[in-house]
Amino acid sequence: AAQLLSALPTMLACALVTRLLLPRKKGLQLAVAAIAAITAVKMSYDYNAREQNLYEVLGVAHSDKPMEIRKAFLRESKATHPDKNKPDAAASEEFIIVKGAYEVLRDEQSRDAYNRFGSEGLKSDPRVDELAFMVNLALQYVLWMITVGTLTIPIKCRAARTWGIMVGAGMLVAESALTLADVGLPSWWYPSTMTEFEAVQLVHSAFPGVFMALIALAEASFVDVDALTLQALKFMEDQARAATGLLHQVKAATHTLLQPRTSALDDPEATLANVDRVIEELSVELGRSTARAKEVAARLHKHATRQRANYTWLLFVGGYLAFYLFAGGGGG
Repeated sequence: AAQLLSALPTMLACALVTRLLLPRKKGLQLAVAAIAAITAVKMSYDYNAREQNLYEVLGVAHSDKPMEIRKAFLRESKATHPDKNKPDAAASEEFIIVKGAYEVLRDEQSRDAYNRFGSEGLKSDPRVDELAFMVNLALQYVLWMITVGTLTIPIKCRAARTWGIMVGAGMLVAESALTLADVGLPSWWYPSTMTEFEAVQLVHSAFPGVFMALIALAEASFVDVDALTLQALKFMEDQARAATGLLHQVKAATHTLLQPRTSALDDPEATLANVDRVIEELSVELGRSTARAKEVAARLHKHATRQRANYTWLLFVGGYLAFYLFAGGGGG
């Protein structure tokens, strides 16, 4: 719930720029760029607002060996030891923090728990009761999926619902693998002092922006088949009515030609010219109707083809396998 509340300003800002930019020329590109900028600002704020982690306290990388961590502790402890900084009360507090960081990072088990679960993992390792941990994790993502479903109620956003659920499922699988399985991210995926737990939290802060970008993409590519079909039928009805009126004019003109002339004012050539004009107008109207029908049929065919060729679930499965194999082989 706290994550959802913190994500609301980001989602509102992204929704606002989508409404403003999407109707413009190249609106999708502008909206996605604006959403990416908002998401980057949110991620930067969350990263800088977090507490200093234990690796940053000692000035070491999360991939450093125990010997390097010990050397860093000796260096920092000399600089902050109370015996060498008696007048400085803050130095005593810093020394306690440095010593606490070393106590955690020197032990492989506590270090691994801290990397995967943060400071909460030091109080109680969630891997002791994996079922309870998975239930709590699944509930978090259920709340996200409820939010996704709520925001995609409009029919033009329905495609984003599927995409958002797939992204959420991918995040759930990745987070489960990073926390419970013996899987780690390659060291070059994130800063050297960042833990897997902090990387996952940073991805969480990016999800609202990613989801709003999916909504913008869904709206831009949406085809309202029902409205388009009704519009086409209305157009064809109007064209048929116009064509019927022109045919009545042809019938009247033909009837006039077949009648015997009763006056010198009756001019067969003028009547024939009028018939030619009406036939030409009829031909133009039928041509417009045919062109419109072809345009509608092409759009409907394109939409139907895109619906049938929805292989994104294969991409999801392939992406997960690639992540699991690659991250498992390259993690540390």
